[in-house]
Amino acid sequence: MNNKAFIFVVCGERKHIETLNFSLKYLKKFSNYPIWVITDLKRNEIEINHDNIINISTPFELNNHQASIYLKTQLPFLLPDDVIYCYLDSDVIAVSREINNIFSHFVPPVTFASDNKEVDLFSPYSVNCGCLEKHLSDHQEFWNIVSHIVPNFDKDIVIKMPETRDLLNAINNINKKPFLNIIPLIKYVLYYLFGNKLINKIKIKDNLYLDTSLKNWVLNEKIFYPNLTAYRKEIYLKSNKIFKWKRQSWINKEGKDIFKCKCSHLREEIRKTFSLHIPKNYIIWNGGVFIFNNQAKIFFKHWHENTMNIFKNSYWKIRDQATLLVTAFQLNLQKHYNLPETYNFLADFYDYSFTLSKNDYDITIIKDNKKIKPYFLHIYHEFGNNNWDLWQKILSL
Repeated sequence: MNNKAFIFVVCGERKHIETLNFSLKYLKKFSNYPIWVITDLKRNEIEINHDNIINISTPFELNNHQASIYLKTQLPFLLPDDVIYCYLDSDVIAVSREINNIFSHFVPPVTFASDNKEVDLFSPYSVNCGCLEKHLSDHQEFWNIVSHIVPNFDKDIVIKMPETRDLLNAINNINKKPFLNIIPLIKYVLYYLFGNKLINKIKIKDNLYLDTSLKNWVLNEKIFYPNLTAYRKEIYLKSNKIFKWKRQSWINKEGKDIFKCKCSHLREEIRKTFSLHIPKNYIIWNGGVFIFNNQAKIFFKHWHENTMNIFKNSYWKIRDQATLLVTAFQLNLQKHYNLPETYNFLADFYDYSFTLSKNDYDITIIKDNKKIKPYFLHIYHEFGNNNWDLWQKILSL
C-alpha cells in the first residue's frame, strides 16, 4: 500500500484551495492509497484541509499560477523514489472505487490522459495571438443580434438551464447520426424548401420536436430554444455572419466558425522556439491526470525547463499543457500509451456531446449513444454549478 500514492499540487488563491478541499473529500472516500498535497504554504489565502502536506518554497518572482506549475513540473524531484504516483488537478473529482486501478495502467516513464482537443483548437488558449479575443468578440456579437431578433430569448438564462443541455444534446446527435434520423431530416429539408405551410411540426423523438411556425425547438413541452437557422437571413443582414449548410456552422466574414476557435499560431511558435513540427490534427495530452515514478525524471527535467523558458516570453500564456506537448515530441513519446477516458472524463457544462443517464444509481454518462462510467470527473467548467444535473449527482455521492 505504501508504494502508490495520489498527489495534488495547489497554492495561492482561496478559490483554488476551496476546489482542492472539495476534491480531497471525494478522493479520501474512495482511495485505498495515501494522498499528498504539495504547496507553498506562505502563498495560500486559506488553509488546506489535509494532514499530509509537503511545503516547498517557490521563487518569489513567480505569481501563484506560475508557482503551482513550477512545483508540478518538478514532482519526481520533490518526492521519495520507489513509489508510483498519480497526479490530479484540483478540479478532478473521484467518483468510484475503480480509481485505485489507475496504477495498473502505468507505462513508464509517464502516462497521461488524452485531451479532447486537436492542437489547433488548443492554440488560442496557449499563446497571445489575439485569435481568442476575436473569437469571443464574434461570439458575443452573434448572440447580441440573436437576442434582438428572437422574441423573449435570453441566452444567458436559457443556456444555463440543465434541460437545455438535453435539448442541445439531442440536436447534436441528429447532426452526428443523420441516417438514424432520416425521416425528420427529410421533413426538415422540405420545411426549408416550402416553408411551414407544408409542415408545422417535425417530431424528432417522443419529447422533442421542431415547431416551424414559432421557429423553436421544444423539449417536454416546456423548454424552448430558437431554431437559429430559421433566422439566418436576419442574422446575416445585421452581422454578416452566414450559416453554411455543408459545414453546419455559422461563419464570419473571414470564413471562420464563430463557435469553434482554432488557429495555427501555437504550432508556428513551437517551430520557432523549439524547432519542432507538430501535425495540426494531433490530439494533445491533458495535464489533469497522469502517473509517474522516478523513471520520469528526464521527462520532467525537460518539461520544467521548457516551461520556465516560456515564462520569460509574454507571447506564451501561463500554462503547462503547451510545454507538455513540446516535451512529448522532444522525447519521441507523442505516440505513447494514454490512460482510458474513464480515468479523466473531461466534463464541460457547455459540451453538448454528452448527457447524464437519469436511470443509473452511480454516475453514468451517455456519449455518442454509448454508456460511460467515469472513475475521475475533470470538471474544468462550471465547477460547483448546482443547476447542473451532473453536479447534483456528484453531491449525492
